[in-house]
Amino acid sequence: MTFIDIAFPAAATLAQLLPPLAVVPRWRAATAARRWIVVWCVVFFLADLLQIALAAALGNNLWLFTVLQPVEDAILLWALSHWQVRPVMRLTLRVAIPLVIATYVGIAIAAGELATFKTFSGPFRALLIMAFTAYTLIANVAETPERVSNRDWLWTTLGVLLYFGLLVATDPIVSAMGSDQLEAMRRVYLVRAAGDVLAFILIWRGMRCPLPNNSSGST
Repeated sequence: MTFIDIAFPAAATLAQLLPPLAVVPRWRAATAARRWIVVWCVVFFLADLLQIALAAALGNNLWLFTVLQPVEDAILLWALSHWQVRPVMRLTLRVAIPLVIATYVGIAIAAGELATFKTFSGPFRALLIMAFTAYTLIANVAETPERVSNRDWLWTTLGVLLYFGLLVATDPIVSAMGSDQLEAMRRVYLVRAAGDVLAFILIWRGMRCPLPNNSSGST
């Protein structure tokens, strides 16, 4: 294993701590959306550490994704709900959380993917998260068309879209590769790790935006 093989995944994991570093010093003044994004990042970071530990101890940690990803997605969708410009959409997003999780887990069970690569359930789950995230971005841009570069939701949603977009693109590719394509699989993972670092840098940029006058977390 080369230095790059270790450095890129480690950087992708450590990058998850960038948004908390931006928000925690101003926690009391932070909006609800930013606080939940921090919770999401911390859970993400701890989950990655657990996955690495299980991979080292047991070899196969793929079953853990079925347990942890619903928790991560619920926190992220709850955070996005605070950025909805209309109360009815905020409620709709929160009601959708258990439905999204139940559908994702149901597909994983039906496809026999509880302890394997998530060839079907993984991209489906990522596409759903991307759809809610893209709606949040578009709705906020339509409501606040000026000076969007100072809005935390802009950079955060772009980061989330990049992260889950990489999952949609790479998970089916990796799962289709055989044991004789380890070098190609390695390259895919390195590209995704580099993209993950950029995704959390974008989210970190959003967490550093000026705080809105309204502390409710909405726009």
